[in-house]
Amino acid sequence: MAVAVVEVNGGAITTDAAGVASATANTVAIRSEIKGPVSAISGNVLTILGQQINIVAGTVFDDSLGGLANVRTNDVLEVYGLLVSPGNYNATRVERVTPTMPGVNANFKLRGVVASLNTTNRTFTIGTVTVGYNTLNVTPQNGQFVRATLSVLPVNGVFQATSITNSATLAAAASNGVEAEVEGYVTAFASATSFSVNGVPVDARSASRVPASGLALGAEVEVSGTVQSGVLVAREVKLKDPADDQKLEVKGETSLVDKQAKTFTVRGVKVNYGSATFTRGSADALANGQTIEAKGVLGSDRVTLVATEVKIDA
Repeated sequence: MAVAVVEVNGGAITTDAAGVASATANTVAIRSEIKGPVSAISGNVLTILGQQINIVAGTVFDDSLGGLANVRTNDVLEVYGLLVSPGNYNATRVERVTPTMPGVNANFKLRGVVASLNTTNRTFTIGTVTVGYNTLNVTPQNGQFVRATLSVLPVNGVFQATSITNSATLAAAASNGVEAEVEGYVTAFASATSFSVNGVPVDARSASRVPASGLALGAEVEVSGTVQSGVLVAREVKLKDPADDQKLEVKGETSLVDKQAKTFTVRGVKVNYGSATFTRGSADALANGQTIEAKGVLGSDRVTLVATEVKIDA
């Protein structure tokens, strides 16, 4: 089930005769966006470290947490997701961090846009949180996207950073002309040909395909092109269908097959196949140890995958 945001650095992206793009990965990184205590819960919105965390249709909760109804103020959560706009995230996965606040040998994490930079006091803000960088040899700038590891207890309202890194994806590109593809939300918008996606600047002036409408701050897009001086020079810009975020897929070996409840587990994900169509094999043939592929949507408990399609490979 696609629940985490992945950053992949690798070789050139090539397209085969069938139109399938591929590349060889050199590094694959799965990083959470925020780790910290819940300070407020309002409907489907959590506030963590001054950031708004939207629980959307595709948000998955770890089994140990069990769903939004079990979240409490001061719970320390780790959130994977996509930045929609500064201070505003759509969560893809939420996990509880043990022990709860303040924790032992713990740290908090925060990713966002630097604002209100004070070089005298060596502080800046991300959302409503003030971050100090007294002990670090860094030079942040207003508007820069950074990832900060923070001490768990603020001093006079300031969370001291133990590390700060530039989180712009294209910082990993070693040279001009590198093929790149970025998916995410438009986090800064000047025009349909000049905007940023998840903090990555995009120049779409020479793009062969740009949406005629709908491209705006907060729109979800997919941009492919080449890197030039840290800017993604777009060849193509596509708007993504929000419904795609609700479609989930899991593949692996079955366990805990329960034909009465019409459920099985794959890679730790509980799948309900009661209303699924079997495009290969059948429900009667299900057994533990089979390799299957299940597609569907997240159930109301935000833990179970309600399958619409199941294939039994072996």
